[in-house]
Amino acid sequence: MSGFHVGDATIAPAPCCRIAQEEHAFLQWMASARPPLSEPYRTLLAAKLRQSIVYPARELPASAVRFNTCFAYTTDGDRWEASLLVQYPPSGLPPFALSIYTLHGLALIGLRVGEAITIEVSDGSLQVLELKQIIRQPTGESF
Repeated sequence: MSGFHVGDATIAPAPCCRIAQEEHAFLQWMASARPPLSEPYRTLLAAKLRQSIVYPARELPASAVRFNTCFAYTTDGDRWEASLLVQYPPSGLPPFALSIYTLHGLALIGLRVGEAITIEVSDGSLQVLELKQIIRQPTGESF
């Protein structure tokens, strides 16, 4: 499978995204109803929507990142971060909360432990994000 292009860069294809129906619907809403998004974000969002395997929430593999998953990932293989993926805009969030409105949040949703994705960031450079560990998955009715 070939990559997709952002500017002059070819981005490696995103791994197959495993996503719950609710998250998929939210991403579709973002693609159609949100204010203008950056070109890298729009490109990645379109790829995520196109390549997703959509599951009922309770059937989503436990190793996949979804809203309210607490997980650890690396950026370019050398910096571990523990985060909680949330569906709120990034302003005013605590440092551990990673918003789906950010490129990192969008890149990590649907990834499973051991998978990596290459993204183009605002300065045009490429970053590799790798999901290292699921710390906690959401439970209860919000699952």
